[in-house]
Amino acid sequence: MNLHIDGQKLRFRLTKAELEKLCNKKNIKQKIFLPEQNIISININIQPQEENLIFTFINNNFHLAVNEWAAKNLYNSLPSKEGIRVEQKIDENNILTLLLEVDIRTQGRIK
Repeated sequence: MNLHIDGQKLRFRLTKAELEKLCNKKNIKQKIFLPEQNIISININIQPQEENLIFTFINNNFHLAVNEWAAKNLYNSLPSKEGIRVEQKIDENNILTLLLEVDIRTQGRIK
């Protein structure tokens, strides 16, 4: 898994194998160890929800909840450069853009 932060945009990039694991309702987890014994956890899992992606940040945990059908549709569309994109309203003035993509290097040849 790769997480890229650019302003108000979070891009989560999975390998094809990680997306397959997610589609089988298994969590994807990664820890980032920081100075002074701080740890940030990144967790991605399937949740029953209407929205394709929902992001939360609680107790140093990045959590991305993914709609099951959206994940399966992404997997079935491979190989593809397309991913899942959602704009999540934070407050009256801020929107967080969420992207869930599959690393094209792990998908096989894209024509």
